[in-house]
Amino acid sequence: MQDVADVVHIAGVLVRVAAGAHDVSDRLAQQAGVETHIDDAATGQLVVTIDAPTLEAVRAVHEAIGRLPGVLSAHLVCHIADAAAGPARAGGAS
Repeated sequence: MQDVADVVHIAGVLVRVAAGAHDVSDRLAQQAGVETHIDDAATGQLVVTIDAPTLEAVRAVHEAIGRLPGVLSAHLVCHIADAAAGPARAGGAS
């Protein structure tokens, strides 16, 4: 049986930002476990991932993104609970 501590939750989020809200990417970069992969200023869309130890943590970060000034919407596109990315696979203790 897989230990819950060995599971990593990864979520993909499509973020739409208001025109002129250029600092949203900087704010996202300050949040632990958040990485911006696409920042399209022409469309005001960003594609970000959230990497967290639990589904609850993913939910909290997703909600925090939605509350950032300048964010119009933050839509969860996908969620994966990846046991292979856990510490045992990455060289941690098994």
